[in-house]
Formats: sequence, C-alpha cells, structure tokens
Amino acid sequence: MDDAWMNAPRWLRFAEVLPVVWLYCFAEETVIGKSASGKKYWPRFLVFLELRFEIWLVCLLAYFELASGQAIVAILLPGLASFSILQRFGADALSRRTGSAVGASLFSAITRSWFIALCFH
Repeated sequence: MDDAWMNAPRWLRFAEVLPVVWLYCFAEETVIGKSASGKKYWPRFLVFLELRFEIWLVCLLAYFELASGQAIVAILLPGLASFSILQRFGADALSRRTGSAVGASLFSAITRSWFIALCFH
C-alpha cells in the first residue's frame, strides 16, 4: 500500500490528467446511456465492454507495432481489465442512486486518474 500513496509528483500528474479523463468518462456515460437494473443492465454493460475492448485492442496493437520488447502492457492488462470492470460497477451504483451521469463520470474520472497517476510514475 505504501507505493499506492499519492506523493507530490503523482498529485501533479493526477491534476493534469483529470480534466482529459473526465471528458472521456462523460462521453462514455453518454454513449452507454442511462443506468438501468435487471435485464436492462446487461446490454448497457456489453456496450461498455465493447468500448473498453477497443481501448485494450489499441494498446495491444501499439505493443506489437512498436516492438520495443517491453512487457508492461502484458503485465498491466489483467489489472487494467479488472479495474475497469470494478470501476464500472461502482459508477453504475452511483448513477442508480443519484441519477446523475455527471456524478458517475466524475467518479470514473477520479478513479481512473488516480490509477494512471499510480501506475505511470
């Protein structure tokens, strides 16, 4: 846990990344639509997985195209995938309770920016 603590350089990186990530998160919330429960939840979740799969595919293609031999993408991929899914569940829970796409996108942006600042130091 000690390495996950936000130090001064990570706080700066977090503050720089947050506005850009919030724009993406708000666009994602807009595309996948209003939060639902029951059987209506899973089509929305599948759209989220399709969007996220595109990002993971770009990362994978960049890894093979650059051919730098770095294994960081392969090492981070399971963590990124599980973090993305857990973050989506959290954003959906917040969206269902508040009814706010802005709140859910801000939650997503904060958690993703923290993850980016944590991983890439």
